[in-house]
Amino acid sequence: MPMMFVDELGFTTSEWLQVWAVFFFTTIFSNVLWGILGEKLGWMKVVRWFGCIGMALSSLAFLLHSAALRT
Repeated sequence: MPMMFVDELGFTTSEWLQVWAVFFFTTIFSNVLWGILGEKLGWMKVVRWFGCIGMALSSLAFLLHSAALRT
């Protein structure tokens, strides 16, 4: 995957490593957040509601993004 981003999409290796650094840095804090929410609300509620809302928002984003690319 890194070679595809570097070769085909024009990222430099430094830029690609920055993307990975931001991803892992964000993951550290989001794992703590989801752990706290899971303990307070219960895991089933967290997975059910945030999964449902997250999927709805991402589906809407994909729809709007593809529609914007067609115009």
